[in-house]
Order: sequence, then structure tokens, then C-alpha cells
Amino acid sequence: NWFDLYEENGQYYLAKLDYKIEDGYSECAGVPTKSVISKRNSMLFLNFPFLKAGKIENLKITQAEIWPKETVIYNFNNQKYQLKGYGDILGTQVRSNDQGREEVFHEVKNYKLTYSYNGSSEANMIQEEQFNDTFIKTLFVGDIDRDGKLDFIISKPTNYEENSIMLILSSQIKENNIQKNSFQQSVQFDC
Repeated sequence: NWFDLYEENGQYYLAKLDYKIEDGYSECAGVPTKSVISKRNSMLFLNFPFLKAGKIENLKITQAEIWPKETVIYNFNNQKYQLKGYGDILGTQVRSNDQGREEVFHEVKNYKLTYSYNGSSEANMIQEEQFNDTFIKTLFVGDIDRDGKLDFIISKPTNYEENSIMLILSSQIKENNIQKNSFQQSVQFDC
């Protein structure tokens, strides 16, 4: 009953999971492994009974990293969504990204990302005391649960040796408590 949220030619879709299982070996841990490998360009595997297969409305991400003192606004279905970053920038450097382009990177402490909808009061989405050589990044903005409101997928590792993803489905938010009502997965890949 699992769904696959995947991208194809700039569009996003939900479909029944199409996967294979591969045997492997972890040199780091010294143990045999099994990996579930999608046959598509998958973003997440999801198991929610209320989701429906098909094309997912999505918006272009205008700014993936939302640094302290920066605001990003999305408009969807005549609704305005504001994401705003707070925190302390301790240092700044220019780095090359995975595509070889230079980009600005800040060392940030006491970070908070807030969310407001149609001018409502700000609610906390993410709050992290410190990042170790990494930062948050918006991966997806669209309507996965088809309730007419935006959903978000945000990468939020606090260390360069982890992968952490946060899924925020608008239909699951209760009492404006995004952190409590979001879904998170973290994977450590250090030795």
C-alpha cells in the first residue's frame, strides 16, 4: 500500500511503489545489507491511506535555503504562505555546490524557520540550536494530500554525516503545531 512520490520531467507524481531489493555490504559497519531501491526518481516513500495516485500540483522553489533574516513567499490557490528564517550567522564563506557553481554558505546557530498562512501569526516549522557544516533546504512545495493547501518537504540535517527529511502535510497540522504534526526521518551514515 506504499506510494512513491517521484519526479519526472519537472512534474511530480504519486504512484504505487515500484522497487527492487538489492543485497549489499557495509564496509563501515562490517555487515551485510539490504536496500529498497526505487525504479523511479523518487523523493519519498509514503504510507498514508488518504493519499491518491496521480499528478501532484507543485510550485517552483524560489529559494531553497532560507537563511536568518530572509523571507520566502509562495502563492497558491489565492493563498499566501510566508517562510521566514531567524538565527545568528557566525561566519560566511563561498563554496562550490554539487554542480560546480559557487554559492554562499553561512555558519548558523539558534536557527528557527517560521510559517504563516494568509497573514496569520507565525508558527515554528523548524528549530535547531546548531548545524555542523550543513543547513536546511526546501526540496518540495506542492499539494501532496490534495486539500488545496501547500505541503512542504524540507531537508534538515544538523550534521554533514546525516540525512534528515521533514514532511509537512497541511491536512495533518492540528492546533497550528507544525513541528509536532510533521513526519520526520533521519539516517546517520557516519562510521
